[in-house]
Amino acid sequence: KNGNVNFFSARAYYENTYKYMLSPWPKDIIGYEMFINWSEPVTLTEGTFDAMAIRKNTIPLFGTTMSDALMEAIVENGVWRVNIVLDNDALKNAIRIFQQIERLKVEEIDVHLIKLVDKDPSVLGFQKITEIINKSEASDFSDMVMLKMNSK
Repeated sequence: KNGNVNFFSARAYYENTYKYMLSPWPKDIIGYEMFINWSEPVTLTEGTFDAMAIRKNTIPLFGTTMSDALMEAIVENGVWRVNIVLDNDALKNAIRIFQQIERLKVEEIDVHLIKLVDKDPSVLGFQKITEIINKSEASDFSDMVMLKMNSK
């Protein structure tokens, strides 16, 4: 949050190499923390390219689960809305994130699970993904049940 490097990720440019690499340090961090305005809705994405495509108040998870540090920051900063935008292949893991946030429902956080069809945020681009997020509605437990049933 102070601009010091505490984590990094890298993506392969050429084929036949590793797909991506994460730093060996623990992932109990908040990606792009120094750019987050906690009084605005926060959007969670799987990786950095999706976060860059969405641009506004977006936190890459560097995977598909929230860190303890991120959960604490959401509560401490009184975040009122969290958008979960995961790639289609990771969507079933959104259930785990939703459950983590549900535990925080005492804080009355609106959770919007953004279901994308066929394309990742980085492919859709800023304008289209912003439109999708803005049109989304708050998710509830029945949405999570349906997601779980459809992911098998």
